[in-house]
Amino acid sequence: MDVTGATASRNQYAAAIGDPSPEQLQRFSPLRRRLLTTAGSLQATLSEIFGSPVSVVVLHQEVLHQEERERQVDRMIDLVCAARGIAVCRATTRAWVTNDAILRLMREGTLGLGQITATLGVATAFELDAIGCDVDSFWRRYRLFGDGFSYRIHEVFPEAPYKELEREELERS
Repeated sequence: MDVTGATASRNQYAAAIGDPSPEQLQRFSPLRRRLLTTAGSLQATLSEIFGSPVSVVVLHQEVLHQEERERQVDRMIDLVCAARGIAVCRATTRAWVTNDAILRLMREGTLGLGQITATLGVATAFELDAIGCDVDSFWRRYRLFGDGFSYRIHEVFPEAPYKELEREELERS
């Protein structure tokens, strides 16, 4: 299956990119392109797409290394659409943090990383490193960084809920 749900001769696609080219993005449906290219936090975008709140569920979080002021944190979360009872994204992050306020909010475990920086008013930069798909999912790897933090994030989106959304949209039109 390709990213639109049609049968394809190949089942996988991956691209290492700085800025995705139109050719790379055309392999994905408009909905998937939107998710793959959104700069940083997806929680509000996913809430809008699914028509109900999407919340952060921290599955794992551990401070692995601490040197003077810099802490290295590994974190895995699901973004969950409670109305549908499903995780619509899993994000795995390696974070390097020197900002104590960011680390405190990470430890609280109720906000996504993009929400944390927005809440604190910390400017961020976004660099998309790679996008791809396989039969059951599509994904992106990117970096989000700013004063006091640097995150490397890998987000995986299961195909099923997005296929269902596209099917529902077709039925409405």
